[in-house]
Amino acid sequence: MVKKVLLKKIGCLLISASIILGGWTFVGSSTSEAEPDTDLVLETPEDSDTITTDNTTEDLNEETGLPAQDGVTPDVPSPDDGTGNQDAPADEATGSEVTGGEEPAEQSGLRTMLMTLAAPVFSNSLGSDQDTSSTTPKYSGSTLEYVSKNVPDPLEIPDGITTIARDAFSDSNITIITFVDGTDITSVGSQNGWKPLKVYCPGCTEENEVAKAFKRMGATVVLDSSDDLAEYIIDIEYHLTSLSGITTDYNANNDPTFSFTVKEGIIPTWSKGTDTIKIDGITYKKISGPEPEFYPASTDQVYKYVYKAVSDAKTFDINYRYVLEDGTTEIGTKIEYVEQGQMPPAAPSIYTDNAGKTYELVSGPDPAFVAATADASYKFTYKITDNPVETNHTIVIKFLLQDEAGKEVKTINGNTMTVADGVTPSFTAPGTYSYGGVAYSLVSGPNPVFVPATADADYTYIYRAGSKPDGTYTITINYQLMDAALKTIEKTVTGYTLSVKKGEVPTCIYPPSYTDSATNKTYDYQSGPEPPFAAATGDATYTYIYKLRTGGGSGSSGGSSSSGGSGSSGGSGSSSGSSSGAAGGIAGGAAPYASTEAQTNMMYKITQGAGQSVAKDAGSITITCNGPVEKLLYILFDGKVLDPVNYTIKSGSTILTLKSEFVSSLTEGDHVVQFQYTDGYTMTGLKIAPAGTKTTTTVTYKVAADGSISAGHTKDTTPKTADGFDARYLLCIAIFLLGVGAIMLSNQRKLEAILAGQDDE
Repeated sequence: MVKKVLLKKIGCLLISASIILGGWTFVGSSTSEAEPDTDLVLETPEDSDTITTDNTTEDLNEETGLPAQDGVTPDVPSPDDGTGNQDAPADEATGSEVTGGEEPAEQSGLRTMLMTLAAPVFSNSLGSDQDTSSTTPKYSGSTLEYVSKNVPDPLEIPDGITTIARDAFSDSNITIITFVDGTDITSVGSQNGWKPLKVYCPGCTEENEVAKAFKRMGATVVLDSSDDLAEYIIDIEYHLTSLSGITTDYNANNDPTFSFTVKEGIIPTWSKGTDTIKIDGITYKKISGPEPEFYPASTDQVYKYVYKAVSDAKTFDINYRYVLEDGTTEIGTKIEYVEQGQMPPAAPSIYTDNAGKTYELVSGPDPAFVAATADASYKFTYKITDNPVETNHTIVIKFLLQDEAGKEVKTINGNTMTVADGVTPSFTAPGTYSYGGVAYSLVSGPNPVFVPATADADYTYIYRAGSKPDGTYTITINYQLMDAALKTIEKTVTGYTLSVKKGEVPTCIYPPSYTDSATNKTYDYQSGPEPPFAAATGDATYTYIYKLRTGGGSGSSGGSSSSGGSGSSGGSGSSSGSSSGAAGGIAGGAAPYASTEAQTNMMYKITQGAGQSVAKDAGSITITCNGPVEKLLYILFDGKVLDPVNYTIKSGSTILTLKSEFVSSLTEGDHVVQFQYTDGYTMTGLKIAPAGTKTTTTVTYKVAADGSISAGHTKDTTPKTADGFDARYLLCIAIFLLGVGAIMLSNQRKLEAILAGQDDE
């Protein structure tokens, strides 16, 4: 009776599975043609799942059809609840559980076949409600529920996790796991088709669940009880870039603590890689790092951080100590980074601690402020104020220093004062101000004009260099905007100015196209400069000619050499009007001026091609930044202005292509590419691998809500037939026939009786 009931259930389930799989195959039958060695990524609209296809193939186990593991029999999924407890079959008539006795061999074989075939149908074809695009594991309380293929390898499982759910890793690419405390793990569910390589379990023994479960999966489990664990050398390296573009590496050669050892499986830690660091008196801000992310030690490894200077001037740490009137009770501290020779800023008149308690300044600083020449500490005395105090506002007086051409040199905090609410601040600015050996004269200010205080406010006075150094001249770069026929000058605008020394040939950079903000018209570079650059003997003006863009517009490689030659023409623009060619031509001399704010404001992002790793012989390299191409000043490569002969620039927003000749000349290892704009910058890493190294190209398409695919990529919605027959239909037919056979077998006696009756006739 039990056998018949079970066979009926198996038969019904097989028939249902074949119908579901057949329908899923029909609905999902579509092909997207791409290069055979290309990873195809289909990006769906927001709030939709992301579909990724790759061309990886796995060896299949001959018996099960599942991905094979070397020396390991694939786990056959069982109908358990994630904890390993299987549900006992129930008698169909009575609903009671069937217990006792071993399962017959034929019944066991059918169960194994059923679960082997059904597992991929239900777990893969029907999908799940998990977020397959997440880059972080999903935890629910003390259970690890799901790890998507986007979670980076290796994975560290935190302390307090006790359960790993069934199939938590089935979709993942994780090969190495480190447990912070593996002794907490009490249950590990089966993981269909997942192949771990190595598991590190501090504190574990052979009797712990982690050791048992992962060894069954074929992983090497490393226990910290092993006395012979290997030690690996970890090196930390800082890649430092100054505002002037000079790059240096800071590592164990400078500080021995930047190299240390850790045991196998231990994730290195580095407490010094903070957001702000100071080396040799220069303060740097972290751009990225560590690269790569720290992972369990399995070999010697170098981890890199990228930092950019916030100022090229030497700074000192000025420590502010806030104490109560008793002179000993400290209520707070603060560090100010002050440039050499500058006065520290004033302390707040009202200080609020982390608990929200307010204090009123009584006296300080002690000792009195002096210009910064070394690290220093100042004490400020406060008193507790429980009563409402008069509302005061902090007024900061700033001096904006400009060069002779009106370009910003630096902004200085000239003074800080406190005024009561409603009181109009007053300040008498000096007529001249000296900085860096240059005298600046007061031009205007304050800006805005002083008004009664209602909040903290900044007021700025503008100072300009009072006289030129002997033998220095101002070069003005103009853009002449002409109609499409090059007959009428529509407008002449000043691009920028620069200073050159007597006898020096000017060099400059110019955009391949110019958009007039007043008319929204776009003009493409045509020729220039006019006249050709010549050795400076006085102030001079040079003009570049731009032609009104109509339709596609022609591109230009742009640029001019120090001898005055014009850049070679670029390819014609696309129908959308993008222009090609280099952003300009620096051939010696100084790059165009980029303000301190622009050099420290990382406001743009790399939208495509960030962090690439390519072989020297891979050809050209393309990197796209979201900054507007008309604001691009120059490209820095490893902190140095890159000669435009080595790259091209296209609009949309800024598409940089490093030429193959330049790429092949690069040294193997890590490099930094920086896009410098008039109002900000961004940068990315670039790794050059040895020639012949296989690289992976990723092609990205957009899938619209209606299922269409952009970029001319055709989606074939016709099920494969004839020469393109989908083999999954054969699997559907086989499952269906197995189901019919199981049902017929359950009615074996009735079938025999029917056949016997026919024979009698």
